[in-house]
Amino acid sequence: MNSDLKTDREWLETNGLGGFASSTEGDCPTRKYHGLLVTPLDGHEGRFMLLNDARLTLTGEGGFSLGSSHYPGALFPRGFESLESFTPDPFPTWIYDNGNYRIKKEVFMRQGDPGVYVAWTLLETPSHSPGDKAEGEIDLFCSFRNSHWLTKENGDISFDAAPLLQGFTISPYHGLPDLSFQFSGEFREPEEPFWDKNIEYPMERRRGFDFSEDRFVPGKITISLIKDVPLIMLASLSPLEGKVQSFLLNNYSDEIKSRKKRLRRVKTSWDRLEEQSRHFLVTNGSGQLSVVAGYPWFGEWGRDTMIALPGLLFDTNPEKGAQVLCDYAAHIDRGLIPNTLGEMQGFTSYNSLDASLLYLRAVDLLMKGGFGEKEVEREILRGELFPAVKKIIDAFLEGNVPLARITEEGLLEAGSERTQLTWMDAMVNGKPVTPRHGKAVDLNALWYGGLVLYRDLCKMFRKPFPKTAKAILEPFQETFMQTFYMHDLKCLTDTVVEKRQDGKIRPNMLFATALGLLPEAEGRETVETAKRLLLTPLGLRTLSPEDPQFAPFYEGDGEERDMVYHQGTVWPWPLGYLVESALNYAPDREGERRFWKDYLNRFLEIHLDRQGIDSISEVFDGLNPDEGKGCFAQAWSVGELLRSWRMING
Repeated sequence: MNSDLKTDREWLETNGLGGFASSTEGDCPTRKYHGLLVTPLDGHEGRFMLLNDARLTLTGEGGFSLGSSHYPGALFPRGFESLESFTPDPFPTWIYDNGNYRIKKEVFMRQGDPGVYVAWTLLETPSHSPGDKAEGEIDLFCSFRNSHWLTKENGDISFDAAPLLQGFTISPYHGLPDLSFQFSGEFREPEEPFWDKNIEYPMERRRGFDFSEDRFVPGKITISLIKDVPLIMLASLSPLEGKVQSFLLNNYSDEIKSRKKRLRRVKTSWDRLEEQSRHFLVTNGSGQLSVVAGYPWFGEWGRDTMIALPGLLFDTNPEKGAQVLCDYAAHIDRGLIPNTLGEMQGFTSYNSLDASLLYLRAVDLLMKGGFGEKEVEREILRGELFPAVKKIIDAFLEGNVPLARITEEGLLEAGSERTQLTWMDAMVNGKPVTPRHGKAVDLNALWYGGLVLYRDLCKMFRKPFPKTAKAILEPFQETFMQTFYMHDLKCLTDTVVEKRQDGKIRPNMLFATALGLLPEAEGRETVETAKRLLLTPLGLRTLSPEDPQFAPFYEGDGEERDMVYHQGTVWPWPLGYLVESALNYAPDREGERRFWKDYLNRFLEIHLDRQGIDSISEVFDGLNPDEGKGCFAQAWSVGELLRSWRMING
């Protein structure tokens, strides 16, 4: 008997449309976001949890139920006791064996398909059982709620199920779409609907959120399983027409073949990470190519996209990377790109300055990778990306960017004591946790990089470079050094307010060294200070541990976590900027490459098989980082590790 619940590792399937399926290795949901079909819906903001789970129970002599759920003081059913194995390849697969029956369960999504497939295959039957069949029941647990919310038993629901070719359709709530269920084999339509009450999500309790809900079940579905023949169920917003059985079986077979073909190319941990990175790329409801910032709760974030994009696409598919940049260009407003887009995130906002400056940085990295050497690429630069760069830079130069101004010295000054305009954006009780108004080191470094990019594009396309921009750019490096460099601490201050340096040592200073803004000696000192105070085995601290405000642990309820989100908590994504900086200023470049190669290999050795399977978590504790926290799969964590690996390998 297996007594290990195995809920520490989480798997992920996506369909390239913003929908996903996810749960734990132990086939037991621990988050309100764990489910089989979590998807955006037309006309609604955010993703919706439609199908939470599909539980098979074999009903014959010696039968048992697959999977488990948490209830107050109990686990039911206790399927984990019969769980023999789990593998994420070619898609999440569980083998259950209770000594009588042995059965395989599989879950997968297909790119561009708005549904989820669940397959059950009977592998062995009891020796005394006549024939090679087994009877069973499937319970479908549904909630039809925004994925951030929870639901309770209510009288607004309709339990009616309408017949459908090889299946049925449910329409539980007015204003929400129908969900269809279709089967490749024998089944009987649902009977005796009920509410599954008081399921609990331990991870939500740990995070300080509501953690209990009621799920509705349209009724028990009677099925028959034939040995070695998969019974496939498709839950979808778009029901199939025609030959359902052959369609489902062919899709199942085709998906196995295509995934095994891809997996044959996976030889190393870095190949695994790159293969998993595909989950972040989506076509949103507007038909635009975009990036999901993180699973299971983030949607499309402009800032995260611009940081993640170079590592996710620029080396492997620069055309798609350019397309994402072109699609974001259509959203530029007063020099800003949106920090969030509403379809998957739930709201659209223009509340950051770094997002548009990071857009400029992304265009620069795309070109540094060789984009623009082909005529078709030059046309994309000329017709779409150069105008976008010009629009952003001109808005800053002309003073049209909200809450931002260019000082007489040409530096960028932004915000107030009540605003958060950079990635360190945590607010508690309406107040910034990490005030970064005034002159922020990262914004100014990115401002400089944007001006250089603008100048180079003007030269490329024989356009005049504005005199105001030229006047700012010429003395910028000297002005920047005088403003931000702390000679006593041998690095850059994080912010300057009214010529006063805040003295905070944060990874934001690495934007300057990555862009080569500092002289040789000071650049090398800054890199060494970052290594000594900020670098951990799993990323960079957001604040020096020598600072009295350093927070060693990322834990507690939402407010407690927000208070330490950027006060020492470790983030993996700034590694890309430290690696780039270290290579820029290394006296021994080959020795530096060897150091980082060992470091990055060790990172994956520690973390790749933990939390999000084959992915990288959002954050870790600031002191002795170990367990991944926040999102279990974060786009910029993955993107910047991949970019770092490529940088050190030339």
